[in-house]
Amino acid sequence: MEKHDCAKGLIPASEYLLSSERQESADGLMKAAGFLMKAGRERSVGHLLAKAVSVCESTPGLLQLYEAAKSRNPDVAVHCLEKLSSLPETLKDASLLAWVGRTTARLDNRDIMDPLEPFEPFKQLVEKRGFSDARQILYAHIDLNTVDGSAIWMSSMASMLAQNGKVIIISKNHLERDVIIKNITNRENVLILTPGNVRPDLQTLDIAASIRLVRALDHLLPKVKSVFIRGLAAACELLSDRQFYKRSYIYLTDLYEHRDNQIVITDLARRSVDVLARQSAALLVQTPQLENLIRTLTRHPFKAIMIPPPIPDTLFRLPGPPPRRRGSIRIGYAGKIAPNWGIRQLIKWVGILQGEGMNIEVTIIGDKISGAATNQENRVFRQQIVQGLERIKAHRLGALDRASAQEEMQKMDFAWCWRPAEFEEHTLELSTKLIEGVASALPGIAYPNGVNRETLGKDYPFFVRDFAGFRRLLNSPPQKVPSELRTAISKRHSIGILATRLVPPKSDHTAPFDGTICFAAHDPKFIFPYYSDLKSRGAKVVYDPWEWGGPTNEQSSREIMSKSQVVFCEWGLANSVWYSKNLRPGPKLIVRVHLQEIKEPGKRFGNEINHARVDRFIFVSELVRQEYIRMFDLPREKTCIVNNFILENEYLPAAKSFSETITLGMVGIIPKRKRLDRAVRVLDTLIKAGHSARLVIKGPRPETIDFMTKGHRRAELDYYYKIYSDIESDPDLKAAVEFHGWGNDVAKFYDTVDHILSPSDFESFHYALADGVLSGCHPVVWDWTEAEMFYHRDWVVANTDAAVAKILQFRQNTDRSRAEELTANRDLVVSRYGSARIFGQLDAIMF
Repeated sequence: MEKHDCAKGLIPASEYLLSSERQESADGLMKAAGFLMKAGRERSVGHLLAKAVSVCESTPGLLQLYEAAKSRNPDVAVHCLEKLSSLPETLKDASLLAWVGRTTARLDNRDIMDPLEPFEPFKQLVEKRGFSDARQILYAHIDLNTVDGSAIWMSSMASMLAQNGKVIIISKNHLERDVIIKNITNRENVLILTPGNVRPDLQTLDIAASIRLVRALDHLLPKVKSVFIRGLAAACELLSDRQFYKRSYIYLTDLYEHRDNQIVITDLARRSVDVLARQSAALLVQTPQLENLIRTLTRHPFKAIMIPPPIPDTLFRLPGPPPRRRGSIRIGYAGKIAPNWGIRQLIKWVGILQGEGMNIEVTIIGDKISGAATNQENRVFRQQIVQGLERIKAHRLGALDRASAQEEMQKMDFAWCWRPAEFEEHTLELSTKLIEGVASALPGIAYPNGVNRETLGKDYPFFVRDFAGFRRLLNSPPQKVPSELRTAISKRHSIGILATRLVPPKSDHTAPFDGTICFAAHDPKFIFPYYSDLKSRGAKVVYDPWEWGGPTNEQSSREIMSKSQVVFCEWGLANSVWYSKNLRPGPKLIVRVHLQEIKEPGKRFGNEINHARVDRFIFVSELVRQEYIRMFDLPREKTCIVNNFILENEYLPAAKSFSETITLGMVGIIPKRKRLDRAVRVLDTLIKAGHSARLVIKGPRPETIDFMTKGHRRAELDYYYKIYSDIESDPDLKAAVEFHGWGNDVAKFYDTVDHILSPSDFESFHYALADGVLSGCHPVVWDWTEAEMFYHRDWVVANTDAAVAKILQFRQNTDRSRAEELTANRDLVVSRYGSARIFGQLDAIMF
């Protein structure tokens, strides 16, 4: 039992929590939250903060609670702001009330869009430096102040991209020295943004903040065609939506770990690589071995671009080290010193040979010594290395820029590139320093693992397995790096050559329009793939992020509007109202209407839109169009139907075994009209008929969603609690129902589903159904309005018994018959709603 030190003495945390709640005091609850916060009990902290909000009745107290909750529990922060706006005293302060409204809306939309302020310093710098027309963004969570392989890779990537045009680089830290960025060539094409360019007092950018900056840059810069990201976590953050659909180039090396002398695939990699393969433009891989590993983690046929360690072209022109001095051997090491990087062996082996009378001089270039698991182990490791280097009288030159480091290394007889067998036999990566050594004709001492042998050849003369091999090499007559090997390396690793691989391929379709196109939306998830497609085709596109009920930043919206020749309002809500009343004559205004515009509370915006200023209303279904025309007296000639599009190249059919167990699938069970109860009844009927069956559900549960706990939606939760109770009370059902949390891995989820269910009372399209069919699932659709019009009458059932009969009949068909039916279903969806077709229809309307 955890205990906490408080005024009452040392008592169990749970008892303190309960006693604090009984006090019904916001101050007491805040103190209790403070104790639990220190103990790392974040879940309990959120509970106490929510309780404190419920009992607090003062503006200062609620503001204090908001500050405590906003970064720890955004749901509590929203409740806090809502209560703040309802207190009588807040109504006397219009500015405070306006702030509460803006902040509440922003928190409500936090999962969809969290834009940076468009007038922050980075925007001013981009404009001042002339990078408003930049086409490339580069980000890696790398410290550019540290001389190591990762930072050198970053500078090399910047040089390659700068060769192709202007590039904006995001640095997670302030640049305290130019030892790395000094290596970047074509500097006139490079702009580096640091934390201070985002906010003057910001010291560092974490991955989430950096990706928000990438998004904000893409919103503002109309010509961005490609984004280059290194690292699995950053890539997953970037592709959490489809803003960069098929425009992102992901460099992956951190897919695996070295553990117990073997390669272990990380859980994050197993969950995420499939998403990256489906949604990125390409995956950048360092070695063929790494590409092969990635292909084992996804069945999607992704494009791979081989980017081995890039080497400056100047290295291939160096003459190589001078002749070895008589009676002495010079060994140089440049880079980070880490436990697996072989420096301990270098110290030990050189020490032995020095003790035997051999004259060996060691030079170390670099100032970073770290990499052990804990701070204490790091301190011990650093102390051991420093003492060991002193013992062998090594020359320590500190951090040098790449050119200066190469100048020093050219004075050496050997470059130390050796790493121990337990590491080298289980890595799929190639050492940059080894390739640099070979390129500059400097013999690099290396371990002969598979990657190195494939790159350098099995007869590379400077391979060393152990101390005996090291002694033998140093006692052998001097040898040169084979000239033919240098030539081969230059063709594979030259920055100049590799840069050509990073030029985005020309689209089959050119940009449809010369002017600037603005997309304005509070929730862009249904339009982002089209937005990204336009950018990839060379169109000039910006994005104006809105809140559901008003602008995020009206000043920014006005600036964007003034430069746009086409405005596309996704959703006919507050964004459409504002643009229809403020857009100057001339630019075209398009409004796309979905479903919530004819439902409460969204329908209030319909009468406020200046219909005369809108050039075209796009509807996703005929039913929505008819109802919208009826409700708002809209001229029919201003309307058209363009159905939602599907991403046929992302969702590819998986082979289904249709084994003994029947797997039913649903994606999304909110709101109530999705009719989870029908899916559970089908499952129950199958089980009671003696069939092995299960129901897998993808998406958030309603009790975890903030808006489901507010107003009239609270009563809706009772519907779900009743279903949960029915499931829990039946052992067979309980064992057969699986809930999978929301995530961007839906395509992989469909691989596990045999029959995709659409049991809704009503849908305006039902993406989950279409995507399931694309993935090879058998569709079972209840008779919601327009279901037969959107899809096929043979998919539709009238009730539970009909659904069960359709499922069983399909499973009784031959393998060939099932395959033909599933292929025909997919062909129908692609022919009607394929992205190429629908994007062409949108182009025709907009341009």
